[in-house]
Parts: sequence; structure tokens; C-alpha cells
Amino acid sequence: MKLRKVFTVKLLLLLVITTMQVRGTPLYAFSTKVQKALGRMIDSDGKFIGVLYPSNLTASELMATDATGNIVSLPAASYPLPSELAYVKGVTSALQTQINAKAPSDGATLTNVTITSGTMPSHQTLAGSGSTTIGVNENYTYEPQGTGKFILSGSGGADFSGLSDGVNLGNVSMTYSSMWNSVLKYPFYFTECFINASGAALDPFSGYGILSGTTVSVPGVENHPGVLALTGTGSVNSGYAIRTTVDAILPSGGEFVVAIFSPVLNIATTRIGFFDTTTVAAPSDSACISFPGTLTAWGYTSSNSVAGTTTTSYTTTAGTFYKALVKYNNTASSVAFTLYDEAGAVLWTDSLSTNIGTVTGRELGVGILSVSPNATSDSCVKVDLLGLGFSKELTR
Repeated sequence: MKLRKVFTVKLLLLLVITTMQVRGTPLYAFSTKVQKALGRMIDSDGKFIGVLYPSNLTASELMATDATGNIVSLPAASYPLPSELAYVKGVTSALQTQINAKAPSDGATLTNVTITSGTMPSHQTLAGSGSTTIGVNENYTYEPQGTGKFILSGSGGADFSGLSDGVNLGNVSMTYSSMWNSVLKYPFYFTECFINASGAALDPFSGYGILSGTTVSVPGVENHPGVLALTGTGSVNSGYAIRTTVDAILPSGGEFVVAIFSPVLNIATTRIGFFDTTTVAAPSDSACISFPGTLTAWGYTSSNSVAGTTTTSYTTTAGTFYKALVKYNNTASSVAFTLYDEAGAVLWTDSLSTNIGTVTGRELGVGILSVSPNATSDSCVKVDLLGLGFSKELTR
């Protein structure tokens, strides 16, 4: 009896629809009740198990049943679109498990890795013992990259950046020729200021007294072995410089100077970086961090005596150690100036892209210079380290 009712209802609906199509009557003119009846799902017992309303559906959205069993669209704001769901076609295992198994793009620790060619992202760590092998058929060169970091460059084009110092490199042979090649192409020179030279050599730099200025050894403190105070000795604008010759560098890109220092005299004139003067006089050519008679640091560039300063500055504190970095970009079209605290956090950074000399005649030196305006013996600045390096490969 129930089956007959179901069949009768379906047959009547079919006849109505057919008649309307023949007469050209659109379905949307059909009564609301009949339209709803068309959307009803009827089970074998003649019971309604769901209603499909066109008004409940949106094109190109997934469908599901609501709390009452009606079929509705899943809004794109909260659920994936069919086109998005298609991206998982072909997946054969749990996606989250696969994601969790991947190493991060920065700061990853990779163990038991074999790399024979290509480029490894920077700032990665290779950890392991003899099972960690890197390009056993390559000859690699060593490039220092700051504390605990270096680059291994292979003759086959491999470039592994940011490897942790002390990692076991398996069967890699660090040959004398490859090490020497790196020293030639990426040199780094520095002095730790262990010797109170006072006008003599502070290898690989020279000490230079300005109007009889001198250096004074300062007892070492934690984290700062070997400290010298650059000191004026009674003449106005006397002081001291640790430097190269005034024409040692013709900038071509990648040159940088790093210094660890502590201001002492709040009215001293101090320069750190690249400059071509040996006195308090303004340099003709320079790219340096300048303290113009104050504790405030500015970025400063000059070319053929045309100069400019950064729009921002940083006021240091006497007696506090800082790290200064002055760095040309790889095309020598701009110079960046940065001050760090002792923990390595950036305190200030700015840059200049004007008044940068790069042609013959615009050579400059490297160093740190500090003088006192007083006619008394004054400690101007303490120096822990001075270094010169090249981040762009030198062709030689």
C-alpha cells in the first residue's frame, strides 16, 4: 500500500511537470508547495528524509546536510571550494604528517645528510658524526661568516651557507689550495688590541699618534679581552688612530669594517669605518660612523669633499660597549651603518646612497680614529676589536 502511494505521488508529479513543459509554463510559476514537493527525498516507506531547496544552494560550493537533514551549501568563507579540495587529489597519506616531517626553511638542524651538489639555504645547521657527508668528490673553500658560521664553496658549483662551526664534514677534504683560495677571495683582517703599541704596529693595522696622542692598556673585562684606550695627551685635537694607509681601499662593493668599542669622552670626535684623513679634519673621501664631538652616532659619506649624513642617529652611553658595522653593498651604490649592543641586538641602522666614491682618486683607508678637543690628557674611546672584511668575492 505504501509503495503504491509513493508511486502515485511520483507519477502525478511527473505528469504535472511534463504537462507544464509542453504548454510552455515555466517551473518557477508552479505553486510553492509543489516546488517544495519536487525537492523532497522520499524513502521506501513514503517518509520525507530531506528537502532540497534551490534557494539554499550556491553555485560552485560544496554541499552537506544541516541539523534537520536538509541539503545546504557550505559557505566559501568557512569551507574549501571544490577547486581547492581538488588539490588533495592524489594524496596517499596524511597531509599533516607530511608537513610535520619537513624541515623549516630557516634554522633547520639536518642530521645524517648527504649533499653532492646544489645550494643549501643559508643559516642551516648540519649536525651528525661520520654519517654526515658533504660532496665527497668536491674541493671546497672556507669562508668565515661571523660567529660560528662559515661557507663552503665547491668547485662543482655547490655553495653551503651558514654551516655551524665544528660540524663533522665526513669525507670532505679541505685541501691547502682550497683554503688558500678562500683567504685570497674572502679575506678578513682584524686586531684584538692585545698590545699597547703606541705608534707601532697593531697587526695587520698600524697605530698612529695624532699630535703625540697615544694608547693606554685597559684591564680586560668579561667578553672583551685586550682593550686599548685611544688617548689625547694635552694638545687640542690630539688623539690616536688604528688604521691602514689612507689609500688602501678603492671601494667596489662588499667591503665592511667592524669594530667593538666603548665611548669614554662625551666631546671626542670619533670615526669608525672608511676615511682618508689622519687628523680631526673632515675627510675628503669616507664612509664611516661619525661621532662629531658628541656621544651621538651618525652615518657619514663623502666623495671629493662633498659630504652627507644619515637622517637618523643614535646616542650612545659612555662606558658601554657596542659593535659598529659599516658595509658597502655588493655594487658599492650604498653604505649601511649599524650599531649593535653586546648581545648582538640591532640598536640603530641607516644607510646612504649618495657621495660614495668608487673611481680612481677616491681611495680611502680603514680604521678607528678619536681625538679630544681639550688641552688635557683625555681617554677618548676604548677599542676591543677592529676588523676589515670582504663579503663579495675578490678576483685575484
